[in-house]
Amino acid sequence: MYGLRRTSAANAPSAQAQTVRGDRLTLLPASLSSRESDVLELVAEGLSNEGIANRLFISPKTVESALSSVFLKLGLGEDGRDGNRRVKAAMYFVSLQTTRPLVPLGHQELTALLTSAPFDTVVNVLEQRAADAAVGAWGLLAAASWCLAISDDLDHAVVLAERSSADVDMLVATTQGSDQRAARIIVDGLIVTLMAMRGAAPLSSRELDDVATLAALPLRHHERAVFDAMESVLEIANWFAFSDRPAEAAAILDRRLDRVDDFDDFSQNSALCCLGELEIRRGRWQRCDDSLQRLLQRERACGQSSGYAHALAARLSAGRGDTASARAHLRAARTAATARGDHSTRWRTDAAEGLLRLGLGDAHGAAKVLGPLVGRADGAGLRLPSVRMWEADLVEAQVRCGDAAGARLTTKWLMTDVEATGSRWGAAALMRCHGLLASSGAAAISEFESSTDLFGRIDAPFEQARSELLLGSSLAGSGRDDAATIHICRARDLFEAVGAVPWAAAATSLL
Repeated sequence: MYGLRRTSAANAPSAQAQTVRGDRLTLLPASLSSRESDVLELVAEGLSNEGIANRLFISPKTVESALSSVFLKLGLGEDGRDGNRRVKAAMYFVSLQTTRPLVPLGHQELTALLTSAPFDTVVNVLEQRAADAAVGAWGLLAAASWCLAISDDLDHAVVLAERSSADVDMLVATTQGSDQRAARIIVDGLIVTLMAMRGAAPLSSRELDDVATLAALPLRHHERAVFDAMESVLEIANWFAFSDRPAEAAAILDRRLDRVDDFDDFSQNSALCCLGELEIRRGRWQRCDDSLQRLLQRERACGQSSGYAHALAARLSAGRGDTASARAHLRAARTAATARGDHSTRWRTDAAEGLLRLGLGDAHGAAKVLGPLVGRADGAGLRLPSVRMWEADLVEAQVRCGDAAGARLTTKWLMTDVEATGSRWGAAALMRCHGLLASSGAAAISEFESSTDLFGRIDAPFEQARSELLLGSSLAGSGRDDAATIHICRARDLFEAVGAVPWAAAATSLL
C-alpha cells in the first residue's frame, strides 16, 4: 500500500547497518550504536527525552548524550541552519524504512510525522512518498489531504483527495483480482466531507452510509487493516460528528478504542481526541473530561503534547465556567498549534475563548474574539456550519452588544452556508439566530421552539438548553409566565446535567 521514498546516492550514507525491528527492516548508518539507534527510533515515534528514558529504562541524561551523538553522526549542527534537528532526524529515520506492503497506523511509518512535524512538512513528505510509490499510494494522498484540511487549505486538500481517488481506480485496473472496496468507500467519504466543508455540495448520505457499513462489517484482514489505518489519520468519526450523526461516530470510536493496542500511543490519542470532540457536542461532558484526562495523562507519560486535546479541554472548561483551567488549556493549545501550523486547533481555541466570555456575560469580549474567526474561515473556504460552531455564539454576542447590523450580517452568512451544506446543526443554530433578531415576540418564540426541537433531535443538549433558555425568556416577555417557567426549568436542568455552571446560574436567576 505504501511506497518507499527513494534516497539519492549522493545524500545516502556510504555505509549502512540493517537491523530487524518487528515487521520492518531498518536502515541506519553503520556508525550508530544500538543505543543510539533505539533512541532515534523513539524520536521518530514522537517521544520526548523523558518519554524515551521511560521507555528504555535509562536516564534522561543518557538520552541527551545519545541524541547529541546521533545529531553529530547525521551531520545536523547546532547553528540552526538544519532547522529543527529533532524533526530532521526523525524524518531521516522515516525516510530510510523498508516496509511490508501494509503499514498499520501507529507504526513509525507515519507516527514521526503526524505527532511532531509541522503539517506542511507532513504533507510534503507524504506527497513525495506518494510520487515515489507510483500506483498504490492512495492512503498517503488521503492522509495528506486530511492534514491539509486541518491546516485550512481545503482547495489543495480536495486536489489530493481526487488524486487519491484516481490512484484507487488505477490500482483496481492494474491489480488483477484486486478488491479495493474499502479504499474506494473511504476515499469517496473523504471527498464528500471535504466538499461539504467547502460548501461546494450538501452532505451526501450515501457515501457516509457506505463508510458506516464498512466500519461494522467483519472485513478480511487486509481491508480491516486499511480501514483501521485510515480511521485515525482521517478522523473518520469526525465526518459523522460534522454530519450530525453522533451515534455512528460513537460506535466507530468505541470500536477503535477496544481494538487499539495499549502501547500504540498515537492511535489511542487520536481516538480519544475524536471522542472528546464528539462528547462535547453530545453533552457528555463528564465522559469527555474522563477521556481528556486519560489522553493528557498518556501524553505526559510519553512526553507528547496535543494542541487538539488542550483546545477541547479549553472548550469543556469554558462551558463549565472554569476560567483558570480554560485559560491554561488555551495557552497550551495555542503554543502547540503555532508550532505545527495547526489552524483547526487555532480556531477551536478562539471559539472556546468566545464561549467562555459569553458564558461569563462578557459579550463585547466574546464578539472581539469570535469576529475575526469568520474572516479566517471564509479565507480558508471553510463553510460547514457544524464545524464553524462559533457563528451562532457570535450572533448572540453581537445582539447582546446592541450590534444588530453585525448580527444580521453574520446570520445571513450562516444561512447561506446552511443552504449550501444541508447541515442540521447549522439549521438549528440559524433558527436561534433568527429568534434573537425577530421583530416580534411571536416570531421569536416560533424560531426558538424550532431550534430547541432540532437540537434535541441531533443530540446536542447544551445547545438545546441555550435555545430553551431563550424560549423561556421570550415567553416571559409575552406574559406567558407558566410556559416560560417550564422551559427555563428545563434549560436549567439540562445545563446542570452537563455541568454548565454559569449557564445554569443564568437560568436560575430568571425563575
